[in-house]
Amino acid sequence: MPRNIRLEDAYSKVRRNLGRRVNSIKEFRIPSTDVILEIGCGDGLNLKVFYSIGYRNILGLDLSFFLLRHVSPETPSFCATAFSLPVKSESIDTVYMDSVFCDLTDFHKPVNEVYRVLKPGGLFCSCEPRRSFVRSAFDLLTFSFLSNIVNFFKYRRQEYEEDWELLQEWLNSTGKFRAYLQELNFDEVFFKKGLLGFWLKARKPYS
Repeated sequence: MPRNIRLEDAYSKVRRNLGRRVNSIKEFRIPSTDVILEIGCGDGLNLKVFYSIGYRNILGLDLSFFLLRHVSPETPSFCATAFSLPVKSESIDTVYMDSVFCDLTDFHKPVNEVYRVLKPGGLFCSCEPRRSFVRSAFDLLTFSFLSNIVNFFKYRRQEYEEDWELLQEWLNSTGKFRAYLQELNFDEVFFKKGLLGFWLKARKPYS
């Protein structure tokens, strides 16, 4: 279901740290010649980062027309849902997803779609929130009086208010998510924990 404009506007005002995004992308060591599809590209901030560090074969996909209108014209992008990707099977070298599964009602179908569009041996790179003490403390601040006086917390609260239940379901499902990747025979290259989230890199089997 598409988000409302107020929520999209709040989204566009949080998670804007370019340094974090550059470090996250570099963490995955994606070959510079790969055809990369970012699912849930939003207003294209990650796409700009990819381009700024030398990637050229990049595509963006998001459910929101409101956010996609801000994507740079030099980067092909299209509006679609992660549950049904308008992408040819086995045509993508790397799928990149940043804080997308935490907004979805289910991860199984989108993961199946990722598997379908990846070439044999293709990479799946995912950054997602995880349950942690630091996240719990940060969330308490977000829903405290600070959201009335600090814009960052205000916009973060607006973003999370509608999707709070989805986020909690995701935080309880990260283990099942990794197990499902194993069921599909993805080879988990690495799984790294951060203070608020995790980075996961997996490879589709070659056959």
